[in-house]
Order: sequence, then structure tokens, then C-alpha cells
Amino acid sequence: MADGGVAHALASEMSRDYPLFEKAREINPIIAGSTISQQEQVASPVWRLQTADGTWLVTLERSSLSLEALAYAGRRDFRDRLIQLARVFINRAEPPRFDRFGIRYINRVTDPEILTNLATLVRSEMMAAATLELPEQTTLHHSLLEIQLDQGRHSMLARCGIFPAGTTIDPAIQFQRRISEVGFLT
Repeated sequence: MADGGVAHALASEMSRDYPLFEKAREINPIIAGSTISQQEQVASPVWRLQTADGTWLVTLERSSLSLEALAYAGRRDFRDRLIQLARVFINRAEPPRFDRFGIRYINRVTDPEILTNLATLVRSEMMAAATLELPEQTTLHHSLLEIQLDQGRHSMLARCGIFPAGTTIDPAIQFQRRISEVGFLT
């Protein structure tokens, strides 16, 4: 799917919205004991299209296409860009099928006032240990709740938590950058 022809056609058609275009290589870290090395996958190019301000990023890989946003005007804004990207991709790549469609939404709250009142804004079941009343001079370092729901061929994984500033539960996500992303796997 991520051959040069499809990537260049996608970049050409989307260049008005995504003027920055680059090719990269996929790198997989290999962890063996206490040694970490990188293995380059030359056969797996990664193509990236990005808005001039860096707010939106499209990534095309061998078996996936994703749309990421740092910020957007609302769900309709994100949806409209996703639909436009999907139409152009399907017209250019003509994938024979889609094996998976996924949406990842990350809502990061950093405002101290909101964090203080979080228990009144989020259902207690989703807060895990964050709602515990702790003894004086006891601080909650982090709290994580992970839920996987399956319904027939469909499944959903949800993670909710409170973490120290500058950390994340998913190392694949740049904590300070990505707000929302959607991916297609073919």
C-alpha cells in the first residue's frame, strides 16, 4: 500500500492542506537483556504529510494509514478531514479490503483547577484509584484503569488514568504532541 506511487499521488492531491511531505524508514527497537538496539526495515517506508503549522499529520505505512491532530476546532473538523483523506486514499490506492478501522482519542487535562474537580466531571468507575480518599501526606503517583469490551467481531479497548506530568501510558504516542488520531489498516 505505501509504495511511492500511491504516496506521491496522495501527497499531490492533498498538498493544499498538507504541503510538507517526507519519506522515512520504520525502525524497530530490539531489547535483549540490558541492550537496546535498532533494526531498520528498509523494505517498509513511512510517508508523512503534514500541515505547514504541524497541527495535522498523515502517516502512510505498508499496512496502515493514520490521521493525527494536535488540536482541532471540534469533532466535525476532525471528521471532515478524515473523510477527505479516506476518499483520496481509497481512490488512489484502491485497497482490496480493510481489515481494521480504529479510533484513538486522547483527552489530556493539565489545568490544575480542572484536575482538582476531576471527580465531579468524570464517572467514578472510570477514575479507578484516583477517587480514593488518602491519608494526610499521602500522594497518588498514578492510577490506570484498562477495559476491553468485545461484541462479536468488534472490540474496544479503553484506558483511563492519572499520570505525572510529562508521562504517558502508551510510549508510541508523543505525550506533549498528539491529541487525536485515527487509523486504517488494509
